[in-house]
Amino acid sequence: MQLLHKFSTYLLENYPISWHTKWIQLLCCGILIWLIAFISAYIYIDYDVLQGSSFYEYYFSSNFIFFHIVYLLIVVVVWGILFYRNNPIKHIYPLQKQYFFRVFLQLLVAFFFLISAYIPFNYGVQLKVNSILPEQEVIQNQNIINRAYPFLVDNSEAYSIIRRAYPKPFPLEEVSYDKNTKSWNYIRDKTMYIPNLQKQKYIPYDEINQFNPQYFEGNATIIEGNKYLFYATENRYESSDSCTSYLYVNDIPKLSEYDLQENSIYNFSSILVDFTGNNYSLGYYTNDIDDEYVQDSEFYAKQYAKDVHSILDKKDKNQITQRIEAFKNVLSQYRVEHRINTKDVVNYIYDKDFGDFKTSVVANTEFKNLGNDGNYAGEVMKTKAVDEVEYAVDTDNDSPFVANESLRNEYLNRNLIYLNENHSSYYYTNFYAQSELRQLYQNYYSSTKYESYDYIIGFLIASIFLAWFFIWFEYTKVVDLLISIPIAGVITTLTAFILIAINYKRYTSENTNFSFILFVLFLIVSLTILSVFSKKTSKKISNILMNLTHAIAPFLIPLSLGLLSVLTEYDVPDKCYRTLTVRPMDFLMNPEVFILTGVFGIFLFMQLIPIWRAKKENN
Repeated sequence: MQLLHKFSTYLLENYPISWHTKWIQLLCCGILIWLIAFISAYIYIDYDVLQGSSFYEYYFSSNFIFFHIVYLLIVVVVWGILFYRNNPIKHIYPLQKQYFFRVFLQLLVAFFFLISAYIPFNYGVQLKVNSILPEQEVIQNQNIINRAYPFLVDNSEAYSIIRRAYPKPFPLEEVSYDKNTKSWNYIRDKTMYIPNLQKQKYIPYDEINQFNPQYFEGNATIIEGNKYLFYATENRYESSDSCTSYLYVNDIPKLSEYDLQENSIYNFSSILVDFTGNNYSLGYYTNDIDDEYVQDSEFYAKQYAKDVHSILDKKDKNQITQRIEAFKNVLSQYRVEHRINTKDVVNYIYDKDFGDFKTSVVANTEFKNLGNDGNYAGEVMKTKAVDEVEYAVDTDNDSPFVANESLRNEYLNRNLIYLNENHSSYYYTNFYAQSELRQLYQNYYSSTKYESYDYIIGFLIASIFLAWFFIWFEYTKVVDLLISIPIAGVITTLTAFILIAINYKRYTSENTNFSFILFVLFLIVSLTILSVFSKKTSKKISNILMNLTHAIAPFLIPLSLGLLSVLTEYDVPDKCYRTLTVRPMDFLMNPEVFILTGVFGIFLFMQLIPIWRAKKENN
């Protein structure tokens, strides 16, 4: 205590502003919460946590935010009592040069460290993630996971012929033949042309536009009694300098040489995890040629497909077993729960001859007659705690995750079941811990790419407003501030009514409306300056205007520069008659400019305060 007293006395005698603001003590409290945040994050993170929420949410999910808020309130309340108790203005002490701006800068630095514990917390998370998930190990385990994934059958949709990506010419788009309507199914809403394929037969131009599959039935492929037409497309421009492009069907291959199955591991083309941060989910597959699934399938075809096909050709049971066991070892290393019985899974695959995976939705026969029209969601939820089941579907009792009664019950109690309106399988399961692995790898990727700059800017802006707010009560009277609030409300209301009137019959541009708002703000600031320098203006009026300008000062210059940036924009048409917007002063919208000009506005306003304080009361 004696040391603190000596330190306080030293500041009072040599640095009175620092003694008054207590910014050094605040800064020490800020550095302390940074250290606590960093250490807390490092201790908090483990494999279990990484399987849960996102990297950027741990500050909240760990409940550290509540500790931070309580800590912040205690520190600020104690500091506020000391800060306002020794107010030099109320005690009529002489003020040093640029007193208010120096107070502002000191509080700005202190508040930044005090409120920004989120930054060191995330650095603690990042360091721990990099410690328990070394990059080389992550890459090695990713390959183990993705090499085992094709053999962990959990969704029959993943093995459909339409997902095949290997070998060439796959991946292809397809259209199937409907036996009931005796017609080809509807092609997606695309206008497709067919160049260089007229040798099949002459096709009228209008019919080429529609890409009618019936003209290419000679290229159709029969798979298990069903007819498919596979084709490839590409986007082409009319010429090298053309603005017009068309989607062409550039190939309709004959696939009779391939032994194709509608449902088979040969068709599988997905990955479970990717250390580059992409989370692939079969549920996002839309069969569009440009979607994420195509990128996913191309990566699989390049990295894993040849090896998997080799195992399937050889029917290498040992290789499949080894891959699943290696996968389970990775799960154990990451402490991910699973319910994988390797023997059951391998036997299931062999019994199915690597294909013909049925709809694997668990539903006992006792549930089939519940509800109306096959909809028995409510009854199943009551009976087995399944969150959502829309339609009754027969169970494939041979699938590995219903191999015995205990597994069946555990599956029912722990997984969501989703079925689409056509009663086909379309669901997600946690049987093989996909969500946990994907989340873990996503958090690893986030930690490697984490940058704090944007957060620093955000907390810096918040610190500016906090420091600006607390200085407000340093020089103003509470009564004057309370009077200013309803006056500000009246001005805001009048401005709103004027804008409504201006836009009532004829809509004006946003720039015009914004310019009018800036005009009102400049008018208030101008009246404030006049009232401060005018000897005829009442001090009470000047007090109210000073409070209004205090609220405006940080924003006026940044908003003006923002409007200037918008007003200097202009549009330039390109050769394809599209409009390109040129923004020569776009740099004025940068947050760094916003901060610098905002602080400069505060600095200018603070030059008025000493002049305003010296103003005498009018009788």
